[in-house]
Amino acid sequence: IPLEEKLGDIVAKWAEDEESARTQALLLYACARLGYDGASARSLSGSVLQAIATAGGIPDDSQHSQAWWPLLCWSLAELQHELSSAREFVAQCVSALEEDVASGDLGHLESNAILQVVWAALALDVPVPHPVLRRLSERFEGQDPQQLELDQLHLLRSVALDNALQQQRAGRAVVGLALPWLDALLPGGPIGAPAQPRPW
Repeated sequence: IPLEEKLGDIVAKWAEDEESARTQALLLYACARLGYDGASARSLSGSVLQAIATAGGIPDDSQHSQAWWPLLCWSLAELQHELSSAREFVAQCVSALEEDVASGDLGHLESNAILQVVWAALALDVPVPHPVLRRLSERFEGQDPQQLELDQLHLLRSVALDNALQQQRAGRAVVGLALPWLDALLPGGPIGAPAQPRPW
């Protein structure tokens, strides 16, 4: 059976099932990882966002060993589906991160999960509060960039570039915007600084 037809049957089966949001999100993540962007993948994006909206927003995934909604954020940004609803959902996730940062309660999320949400927000033009960026940088500080997975390095460099451009627009005299570990990921070093050779 062609992938498009099989996926279409699955989406139709889940259309009225609010409890399937996690499974739909994980399937959409698989589509995004494979680069599959067919009509059924688009329907799947709409279906999972509708299920989440019906359920009242960001789901409680405490019963699972790994949060799945960061994967959904990344998938929606990667596929660029349902942009208005995707931005609304990612903005909710960023707000949740901001609240967790303020309360010091981010221990339940892996570093990569935070990175996926932040990258998705930037890709969808959703503002990311600087305290969230700083906490993300702190999670990775001390790690050798050469030891990071290529996917992680790609996302982190995108975040670093966006942060550097924000610094440039605000003026580097603004205290607190610099994130040295992230800045150092840029191939030429921080914007406006003398170019330095990178070992990676």
